[in-house]
Amino acid sequence: VVAQGTTKGTVTNIEGNYTIDVNPDAILVFSFIGYQNQEVAVEGRNIIDVVLTESAVGLNEVVVIGYGQRTKGSLTGAVATTTGKVLEQTATSNMEQALQGRIPGLIITDRGGAPGDETVNFLIRGSSSLNDNNPLVVINGVPRTMADFQYLSPQDIESVSILKDASAAIYGARAANGVILVQTKEGRKGEAQFRLNTQYRMNQVTQKTNYLNSFQRATQINEGAAYNGFTTLPWTNQQLEHFRLNDNILYPNTNWFDEIVKPSAPEMQTNLSYSGSSDKTQYYVSIDHLKKQGLLTSNDLDFKQWQATTNFSVQVTRDLKLGTNLRFATSRRKEPIIKNPFLLAGAQPWLVPRWPNGLLGTAGILEGAGAVPLAGITRDLAGGNDYWKDDFYMQFNFDYDMSWLTKGLKVIGYAAFDRSYSRQSSISTPFSFYTYDPVTDEYTENLYQIALDRGIRLDVSKQSSGLDFYNFKFDYKNNFGLHHIAAFAAFEQNQTFSHLVSGGRRNLPNASQPYLWAGESGFQTNDERYIETARMNYFGSVHYNYASKYLLDFTLRRDGSYNFPKEGRFGVFPGVSAGYVISQESFMNGSSSWLDHLKLRASYAEMGSDNTAAFQYLNSYGYSWAIPFGTTPELVNGYNPGNIPSANPNITWETSFQQNYGFDMVVLNGKLDLTFDYFVQKRRDMLMP
Repeated sequence: VVAQGTTKGTVTNIEGNYTIDVNPDAILVFSFIGYQNQEVAVEGRNIIDVVLTESAVGLNEVVVIGYGQRTKGSLTGAVATTTGKVLEQTATSNMEQALQGRIPGLIITDRGGAPGDETVNFLIRGSSSLNDNNPLVVINGVPRTMADFQYLSPQDIESVSILKDASAAIYGARAANGVILVQTKEGRKGEAQFRLNTQYRMNQVTQKTNYLNSFQRATQINEGAAYNGFTTLPWTNQQLEHFRLNDNILYPNTNWFDEIVKPSAPEMQTNLSYSGSSDKTQYYVSIDHLKKQGLLTSNDLDFKQWQATTNFSVQVTRDLKLGTNLRFATSRRKEPIIKNPFLLAGAQPWLVPRWPNGLLGTAGILEGAGAVPLAGITRDLAGGNDYWKDDFYMQFNFDYDMSWLTKGLKVIGYAAFDRSYSRQSSISTPFSFYTYDPVTDEYTENLYQIALDRGIRLDVSKQSSGLDFYNFKFDYKNNFGLHHIAAFAAFEQNQTFSHLVSGGRRNLPNASQPYLWAGESGFQTNDERYIETARMNYFGSVHYNYASKYLLDFTLRRDGSYNFPKEGRFGVFPGVSAGYVISQESFMNGSSSWLDHLKLRASYAEMGSDNTAAFQYLNSYGYSWAIPFGTTPELVNGYNPGNIPSANPNITWETSFQQNYGFDMVVLNGKLDLTFDYFVQKRRDMLMP
């Protein structure tokens, strides 16, 4: 509270009470971070009560940070956010693609496009390691994979936060590349509400590649042969003329890109949700269906997914609140042997796609492409792959208010149990293509298959995987006059497992029975693998706020990882950040007409990465057909040396040292905001892939 035109002012206490000595004709200016300034004439009054209106600049907007929430105006770290409402407006069902261009410092490269198998790479502030540079993805407080986030329904997402500096240090050993926090929707207080959202989209290739035609490519080959001293060139002048005029059925000019890629492909997504509350309960339920088709002209590339989500919480007693967050997703993806059209679009333009009578045309030399490009993209000809996947995400949480012991104390905990079951079936089949003799006007059938002795081949794999995750936290928040303190101490543990079984057989009698029992046992293969991981973490955080002006955060985390030997298994990762809301100072009153908010920030943190192969500190052995025995030596199952003698007993964390300096400014009543960051990052003990 400041007397306008002077430096005389005061600060209210936590209840909003204040005392100030001013002239009877003075004008008081009331200001608070996140609210609009208000000017009130004293006019001889002794008591003046004011209710401030929330500012349009959104500084009171709640932002999800590591293991908690904070108002936007009180952040000290480099945190960028977006909301589910914004993501809903994007013309894509892939949440990775939906973030592209929406968050500063987040670099997204889309190298795929196949429905259900998009290859999207994430970088936060660029690439910093020779090893994996992908950020950690945390959904509802549980570290998960990018695949778990990829096909979340945008209608089910509440917010996405990107932690780019010391704000990520609370995740310690997995935070070196930054952290992506995803929060899904919960039930809200108010009347029950149904919501239906349906989107129909069309996808297309963003840029078409222009390939050489037959005449240009043949001419280029001849020029290369002549340059290398060949006296007989691959193509005669007569053949080049046929290519140029395109006047002979045996010398076509095929644009394989147009033959393989459709102009556009549809996708449709429908979401139905129901949310609301009663006196003691809040609930959110949604069902989502997605169907996507690929851009191949064969229409043999598509993806379908159903998912159901429910979020339920109940206030059991005055102090105890329980909740569940459940999600089930089931999907199926179908694709031909070759799903990437760019592997085929550069095929020789003088190959014939189909003859005038509809028969499949001549073959070229394209390894793995079924030789004939049209066969490679057609499941009925060369075969294809089928993927089934069922995912179960189960999360249970409790919130116990212990204010009866000391004001502001809570005990919060949650447990998550994820289970995933997938199956892959790949079948490759021989097929026929035809050559044409213009003299006899006859077509000759040719059987093509990569290995003539394998016939119809089937490969099948089944995998089950899971995550058991536990988090327990003591949380404390309290105000002491103008001082606000928020702190917590927590323990976390998780285990994962993965079990894979695979097998294959050749010479199935037909492709309509894609089961292993139908193949010949003499050509069978099989494999089985089991992997377990575990982590244990202790961590805590302290946030101090004085009068919404001076801000300080400190985090400390001790992580243990299965990847390292006992002596170096645990690492300690600190982080500190500070903020100074200079616009709250009395000497800034003269700029209050145009400056809404100005905050200076600085941070330093040490974060780690343990993303490397496990057990490199031990001598290892492999098991394979490697050992010859007998007077007539034969290879039999046996153990062979693995990383001997290169075991590394000193392997430990890759550490990232990060500094960040920046400011946040909002002007003209929220019409313009500016964020600036300067950061320095250094790596030590870098792990190799």
